[in-house]
Amino acid sequence: MALNNLTNFLNLITLGRFKKTPQPNDVVALGTPDRKYDGRYKPTFIRWEDLVAAINSESIHPVKSGVTEDAWNLVDGFPGTLVAQITFATPFADNRYSPYVTAEYGDQYSFSIADVTDSGFKIVTNSLVSPKKQVYWGAIKLGES
Repeated sequence: MALNNLTNFLNLITLGRFKKTPQPNDVVALGTPDRKYDGRYKPTFIRWEDLVAAINSESIHPVKSGVTEDAWNLVDGFPGTLVAQITFATPFADNRYSPYVTAEYGDQYSFSIADVTDSGFKIVTNSLVSPKKQVYWGAIKLGES
């Protein structure tokens, strides 16, 4: 069966049936572990929209990261210091993650993390001077490495 599926893909390549932009209901071939099949994988498929949702889910993407640039503001509740609000494009399911911050070499700051929620957190500079270089941040879901 595996050879037949490989032959089908080779035929599609030979016929030039490439697609650059998948539609939500297009399907992608998968090999699902199953000891009953030769090669221990049975042929299956997944819809494109389901594959994209799975890739963007926490189970596959337990780490979020980014860079702050010119995002420093004075914020109520944090007197005498500049703060950057980090907001995730896709929130975690809860606030059980560990955020971290680091500056590019040369910027000497003692950053603090505050107001951790499922959708983001605040980076506190503990200074009224904006970082001159990029500040990198990340968030790792607890239980991941």
